[in-house]
Amino acid sequence: MNTDYQGIREKAEADGYKVDDDTFQGLIEYARRKAKTAGRDESYLPFLLPDVIKEWCGTSGGLSIHTA
Repeated sequence: MNTDYQGIREKAEADGYKVDDDTFQGLIEYARRKAKTAGRDESYLPFLLPDVIKEWCGTSGGLSIHTA
C-alpha cells in the first residue's frame, strides 16, 4: 500500500509537532516496524503514525537533529 502520509504530518505540525523530512521518513519506517511487530499491516499506520510523531517530539525535546 502506497499511502501518502503528508496529511498526517501537516496535522501534527499544526498541533506543534515539527519534524524535518529525513526524520519524518524515519518515523514512517519505525511505525511500519512497530505495526508489523503488533501483527498489523500498513493500513494501521494512519492510526499509529500521529502517536509515533508525538512520542518522538516528546523524547527529543521537539528539536530536529541535523548532521553534516
